[in-house]
Amino acid sequence: MTIRLPVNGFLLVAVVLMVGCGFSDSNQDLRDFIAENKRRPPGRIKEPPKIEPYEFFLYDAYRLRSPFDQPISAVAEDGSPSLNSVQPDFSRQKERLEQFDLYTLYMVGSVSREGV
Repeated sequence: MTIRLPVNGFLLVAVVLMVGCGFSDSNQDLRDFIAENKRRPPGRIKEPPKIEPYEFFLYDAYRLRSPFDQPISAVAEDGSPSLNSVQPDFSRQKERLEQFDLYTLYMVGSVSREGV
């Protein structure tokens, strides 16, 4: 026993729906809106910001101090400040991260090695 699809019924429903949509004038407000917007002069899009090329940085770990080592002590063994203690260089040019206030920065992760 084969099941026969009522193809004629589907065609009849499709024709009725297409004819019904063709006689409707309910979209006149939409047509007016589109016509009004086509009459307006076109807008201008702002230029996108210039993207600075990425500066490649080669990390030479063998030349730099490991961030996991203990910091250099600025105090001598007897408790007095050492003569070659670490001092900030106020004449240097500030880096990009120093332009931001501390309260606007958030910690999003941490780095560890061997539990330290």
